[in-house]
Amino acid sequence: AERLADVRALRDAIDRFRLEQGRYPAATVAEGEAGYDTSHDGAFLAELVAGGYLREPAHDPLDGADFHYGYNVFPAGTQGCKGDGPFYVLGIRKFETPAFAAEHPGYFKCARKDWSADFEYVTGAGATPK
Repeated sequence: AERLADVRALRDAIDRFRLEQGRYPAATVAEGEAGYDTSHDGAFLAELVAGGYLREPAHDPLDGADFHYGYNVFPAGTQGCKGDGPFYVLGIRKFETPAFAAEHPGYFKCARKDWSADFEYVTGAGATPK
């Protein structure tokens, strides 16, 4: 439940940032992180904290290679997503139990990619399926 609350707060902060700044916060993708800025490497959404959109960096309660939050910004058209500009994907890598994961799947999918394959819970904004 803490993870879901964190991701909802992150999503709200990202959306406020976009509304006020006209862009999404930058993602700092570390080597070996499967294309995502992750909460366990220390760089996760630093712009949100610096800009006052979050009080402190978000960290998964277990925060590590298996349990973390992931975020990235993709150009319009990536994986068949359409929209007026870039879009973001935000997810929870793993829950402790499969039952909780099954009850809280989240959703973000475009024509050529379903991001639930990367996360147990996923959300995003700025694109629609093609």
